[in-house]
Amino acid sequence: TVRATQVGNENYNPASLERSNGSTNRLAQSITATPPGDKVTSSAPFQIVATASSGLPVTITLVSGPAQLSGNTVTLTGTPGTVVLRLSQAGNTTYQPAPDVTSSISVSSSGAIT
Repeated sequence: TVRATQVGNENYNPASLERSNGSTNRLAQSITATPPGDKVTSSAPFQIVATASSGLPVTITLVSGPAQLSGNTVTLTGTPGTVVLRLSQAGNTTYQPAPDVTSSISVSSSGAIT
């Protein structure tokens, strides 16, 4: 925390300002996810299982790729490519934000996985 003061003079009243750098004693947390493995274009919808060490809910975001995301369920669109997901947890008054985790899923044409 930084405090600045100014005593004032005949033209200005005294002033003070206090700012904190935002660091707190909040606890660190991390995200763990079970990788879904590579998929084929005809794969059934599947769930992403992710947990934060804090027990707080993890947010899953579709960054790019041939899929749709609803909650934690990924539905492939039938096109080969790479699905990229971002897992995040914003923290709260007790826990700091967790470092984001990026997960990539390779989607091949049906029958192409060896």
